Amino acid sequence: MTATEFENVDHAKAGRLDWLRRVYNHEPSAVSDEEADVHLFDRLNDFGMQHFVDNFRPLNKLREQRGPLEFSLGNVDHRHPDVCYAELCTADEVVFVLRIRFEAELPCRVKYWGSYPPLPEGVQIRPYTPADAAGCVALELACPFESDDGGKWSLDRGELFDEYLQLMAPVDAWVADFGGQIVGFFSCALRPIRLNDEDCYGAYQHHYRVHPKHRAGSISMAITNHVDARRSFENYAVPFPYSMVDPNNKHMKYMGFPPVDKVRIARMSLSVERLALLADDVALTTPSIERIAELMDLTHGDRALYPRHDRAYLDERWSRTATFNHNNYLSTQSAFVALWDAQELNIIEGSGVSEKTEVRRLSFLFDYGFTAVAELLPLLAQLAQTLNAGKAPASALESTTHLCLVCDTRAPEYALLQRFADDEALLALHTLPWIVEPLQSNVIYCDAIYC
Repeated sequence: MTATEFENVDHAKAGRLDWLRRVYNHEPSAVSDEEADVHLFDRLNDFGMQHFVDNFRPLNKLREQRGPLEFSLGNVDHRHPDVCYAELCTADEVVFVLRIRFEAELPCRVKYWGSYPPLPEGVQIRPYTPADAAGCVALELACPFESDDGGKWSLDRGELFDEYLQLMAPVDAWVADFGGQIVGFFSCALRPIRLNDEDCYGAYQHHYRVHPKHRAGSISMAITNHVDARRSFENYAVPFPYSMVDPNNKHMKYMGFPPVDKVRIARMSLSVERLALLADDVALTTPSIERIAELMDLTHGDRALYPRHDRAYLDERWSRTATFNHNNYLSTQSAFVALWDAQELNIIEGSGVSEKTEVRRLSFLFDYGFTAVAELLPLLAQLAQTLNAGKAPASALESTTHLCLVCDTRAPEYALLQRFADDEALLALHTLPWIVEPLQSNVIYCDAIYC
């Protein structure tokens, strides 16, 4: 290939495109790490190029079906200054679409690339906007979590869907649009974390959904390729991407993100009614933000993925949206809980022994801390009594029925509070294989807004 074949691609980028074509052809020289180092801005594939060609399942499956493949470059779309879309063809058929992001300046090395089969006709991948929130709520309702016994758990985030994303700032979110209907959604939030005693950032992938009627196409692969953590976050040290989803999630395993063994994250719905029965008078205080940060650090400080808290961190965190009132907390001298009154609707469809459908209206324990775990329960009971006191029977479905607590099942608060949970979803932590050990060896800090 020469640069003149693609008038909208300059000579340096044309060379990079041809190198990627050779990689997909599995040419030995192109696959070598020495050759990759020439073309890549940095080592995105620490596991090596050979690992990529050996483990990229769509390409391997195609070779199994058709035998050896010889790709050529088809149409190249380079309307964006640093992002290029290029077709990989064989026998005049478009097999993959490459999405490549280059350095803006010479030598225009590849900063990111991904590939996916051509999208079904009429489907467009585009950035999420707040106007898409209602469509995303409908999509989540169409994609319930399914348990091993056939039960289903659906989420309705209502009018606050966009608020969830704002709380995860900064966020990179994309939708799959089919004639005005949102049929796919995927996003990635950069969050400060601490790993191996170092402060850094992790890319948390979340809200991943593809409508059941559109799962036979390539939407899932296309939308995950558009969420490029390094596109927005390259000024930070992002050691790894991760997500918390169903332990049996096939696509995460398919993409090379296995669940971390021994790690389960519980998303519990704690009964306000049952907690309120334990309420007794407790001496409430009005702590300083510094004291709240101290209690957070005492609780979570030695947990993986936890960033140290201080006034600046909490001020920024609590001001991201108008719906979270940073004064909405209860505290004693030795514990505190902050509440986000999200009123998230959870619909639990039973199976097996019980076919009953139950509805929960959840508010989130946004932050919490304690000096000893036993001090948390009386405070939660007081909070539950406060919530219960304002709930008239006629408006039961308009008020909080459950408090949502998200924590590692190895954390002491899990054992303390599980008996008040009317239900819980056990999520797996999926990440890259070489990040497993520090996450497996330590209790994980779980932030409610990231689950």
